[in-house]
Amino acid sequence: MFRPNSVVAVFAIALMISLPDVSRGIDVLSYRYDSSDNGANTQEVMLTPQNVNTKTFGLKYSVPVVGQIYAQPLIKTQVGSPARNLVFVATQQNVVMAVNTATGVPVWTNALTNFGVPVPFSDVGSMDINPVIGICSTPVIQGNYLYVTSKAKYFDDAYVPHFTYTLYKIDIRHGNVVTNNNFADTAYHATTNSTNFSYRTDIDPYVLGTGDAAVMITNGESTNGESRVYFNALREMNRAALTLVGGVIYAGFSSHGNIDPYHGWVLGFDPVTLNVVAAFNTTPDGRKGGIWQTGGKIVSDSKNNLYLEVGNGSFGATNAADLDANGFPITPNYGDSVLKLARDSSTPSNPNPNGWGLKVVDYFTPTNNAYFDTYDLDFGSCGAVLIPSGSKSYLIGTSKDGTIYSMNSTNLGKFNPSTNAIVQTIDNALGYLGYTNGTYTPAALCTPSYLGGYLYYFGTQDNGKQFALSSKGILTNWGWNAEGFVQTDAESTNAFLFPGMNSSISANGQGNVIIWGIDSAENALRAYRPIDTRLVKELRQIWNSNQSPSDSFTGALKFTIPVVANGRVYVGAENALNIFGLKPASTR
Repeated sequence: MFRPNSVVAVFAIALMISLPDVSRGIDVLSYRYDSSDNGANTQEVMLTPQNVNTKTFGLKYSVPVVGQIYAQPLIKTQVGSPARNLVFVATQQNVVMAVNTATGVPVWTNALTNFGVPVPFSDVGSMDINPVIGICSTPVIQGNYLYVTSKAKYFDDAYVPHFTYTLYKIDIRHGNVVTNNNFADTAYHATTNSTNFSYRTDIDPYVLGTGDAAVMITNGESTNGESRVYFNALREMNRAALTLVGGVIYAGFSSHGNIDPYHGWVLGFDPVTLNVVAAFNTTPDGRKGGIWQTGGKIVSDSKNNLYLEVGNGSFGATNAADLDANGFPITPNYGDSVLKLARDSSTPSNPNPNGWGLKVVDYFTPTNNAYFDTYDLDFGSCGAVLIPSGSKSYLIGTSKDGTIYSMNSTNLGKFNPSTNAIVQTIDNALGYLGYTNGTYTPAALCTPSYLGGYLYYFGTQDNGKQFALSSKGILTNWGWNAEGFVQTDAESTNAFLFPGMNSSISANGQGNVIIWGIDSAENALRAYRPIDTRLVKELRQIWNSNQSPSDSFTGALKFTIPVVANGRVYVGAENALNIFGLKPASTR
């Protein structure tokens, strides 16, 4: 049962807050509030640093769900008739649920079983997510429709396992599936001495290339066919959040625990028909290059350009001779890079070097990309954040070794073998990059949040850090301490274990700023207030859910983030949606 256990208490609380909740609520329709992924909700009028404390703020409801909630919850106000504010969650059991935000009571639940059951973790060869993999990425909402991708498994008549990916369009008013597109179906054939995949050539996305797991397609009797790299529904994982840009839904894909063969993919879908309208591969003539971003979305600008970070894998150049006249690698592989993509007129029959429907229009690759690839220190461990500044905008990227990169969005810097030709590089700015038995402990698995000229990071084995960002894209208020680590003049007093913490911000305009995060290592929701005065500079923790037994919860999951809206903080966990908010005056 959800808390509080008293039915009388539930209805008393619902009567007190339901009317203002519906009349003045804001919507959260995608990952971290907006297209820039800066992680800030600047329309939070109810929660303040003064009332977020153990006396007036805490856990209101713990709503049971089936499965792990890795996807960020989404909120839509005034849904249906009578109008209700709903929060939507999606789980690794391929279950989608809507919950009334005022009462914590589920409104509808739908188990997506059209194309099989969730995939057991043992099938993908990695324990990163277990026991099953189903819906991993954050959905997106447009109008009355929620779009979500699910991974599933079924057996054919010969008992050959098939792995599928499906995009669903769900009516949020009642939870029914409007339509779906089973856009990938990969059969897995295993014998004692070999492993083989077969693809549905009528539906499975592909690009032309000679990279890992390429398949030669013959033309009738001719052996001079084309070499294709198909989307592999077993090996690929949709961890990056869905995003809707310029009338297209985009999904980014990586792998499960670096298990080969895989590539980085961006697929675009028509929101009406759900047909695939773009297929982009980061390494068509190479290997790997996944899009993880700790679950972060592919961000976009006002011209509908897309920006994303790519993990470890093949890069198509080692020196200037490997670049064309415009500075792009002649071999179109972009491992360990930041990419800027735009729609183009290419088609499956007339593709560009990386696929069709999307092309690379700019990029940045650090000089030490080969080192990153060798030691799995991918550039794509965090999500990119796009920050407007006057007539310009800056892209902030972060690599797994804790290095922060600031780039001008109109000139990302491309590849220079001798220097990073970008606005700023701060090496090892976050965390402690430990090295044990040939493996690095990641320093940065955290996408920063941004508001009012400040970036907030929470790295591994590091304190939370506040960096000032100038109008020219320069990070300031930092320096090297006696131990040789980067230190800022505003940090948290507590440090974080692996994997650190993603964050989001609530504020009323530029005031009442609170930085929120889920500390999965400690099973805690944490709230920080930035203090910046003449005498005191600090990222001060004002509350956490372990301060009171009545606010504690279990089953926190790595890389997940809290979403804050309308006086509520929503935390997805294992088998539960936890809803925090202000306590009724009678209980304070």
